[in-house]
Amino acid sequence: MIRLHGFRGTRATRVEWLLQELGVPYEFVLVDLRKGEHKLEPYARLHPHAYVPYLEDGDLRMIESAAMCLYLADKYSDTGMAPPPGTAQRARYYELIVHAVSILDENVIPMYFHLHLLPPEKRDPRVVEKCTPRWLEAATFLEERLGNGPFLLGHKFTAADAAVGYDLFLALKVGLMDGHPKLKAYTERLAERPAFQKALSG
Repeated sequence: MIRLHGFRGTRATRVEWLLQELGVPYEFVLVDLRKGEHKLEPYARLHPHAYVPYLEDGDLRMIESAAMCLYLADKYSDTGMAPPPGTAQRARYYELIVHAVSILDENVIPMYFHLHLLPPEKRDPRVVEKCTPRWLEAATFLEERLGNGPFLLGHKFTAADAAVGYDLFLALKVGLMDGHPKLKAYTERLAERPAFQKALSG
């Protein structure tokens, strides 16, 4: 059985969300970041950077949430969570998942921390100011990719929606969707999906 080590609300959420969408059995192993368990044995021996998530599937061990999403969508290819290899849709799919971790994670997550998660005395408005221009660029890009379809690649939910949707949910929670009604409506639709709700709450 697949074992996903993580803490809900972190990048592990995008992987657990996809597992829920796939409908495959898995075990979620809580790594309590509040207690520093990611830096303690036995977890610190598993992950080379002491981050979450960490995935086990038989003899396979993985770090990096985007790589996990790509792997799972391919392993369960009969679910249609990834477009066919060699197609233009597959290229867009890769683009969106890489964009999620290279642009969205690097800007939305710091903004989420400094607008919401950290205690008020530890929030730094300079972090938000620094990340805002790149977020605005990303929001415009994603609205263009969304087009008129319900999902990023058209009429079917894919692993790209889980990868990107995780960051967009954080952005929605801290009021970053102003001026982007199409992206806001898309994110609200994603947040209503039962698989997302289960991944978020456990």
